[in-house]
Amino acid sequence: MKNWRSILVKKEDSLLYVIQTINKAGYRCAIVVDKNKKLLGTVTDGDFRNKIFSQKNRKLAIKNFMNKNPVFSFKTESENQRKKKI
Repeated sequence: MKNWRSILVKKEDSLLYVIQTINKAGYRCAIVVDKNKKLLGTVTDGDFRNKIFSQKNRKLAIKNFMNKNPVFSFKTESENQRKKKI
């Protein structure tokens, strides 16, 4: 697995910055965190693809696009526990 820390972004980051981060890292999503690295949400290219073309201001903060209720799991969880979450 690639370094997942490379896709950490802040909710104040611009849409353009997050797109560049996603493209550079090679993932199709970014993880939105606060200054203490607490999970706030996730954002995928699909979350903002349509909004990009409808918004005149592409410098909007990513907090306008992120999923505030992401599903996640810990390494210590079994595959069965992960499947239940999905």
